Amino acid sequence: MAQARARSWGQRRTALVVCMQCADTMGRWPTWDQDPASVIAREGRGYGLGHRDDRRELLDRELRAIALLIEAHPDEFTATVAGLAETTQLAAARRAKRRRA
Repeated sequence: MAQARARSWGQRRTALVVCMQCADTMGRWPTWDQDPASVIAREGRGYGLGHRDDRRELLDRELRAIALLIEAHPDEFTATVAGLAETTQLAAARRAKRRRA
């Protein structure tokens, strides 16, 4: 969220409304669209700070909810994963084509 705000407000204005740790690390970490696994790993860490503990609890609930949704709709989940794989392959083919051009 801080990265999205920085894009719309700018780095300096955003630094006024987010914690110092978030402001310092905002550009260092990949976004969900860039690397979801890294985002989950980062959000899962506690660091012993109050707001991070809250985020950890939220992440736990969200992951449990995702598991329940997958269990309730396995065919839709499998089709979505397959569709994302096809999208990824298409994007890679486009990048390769641009490099050759």
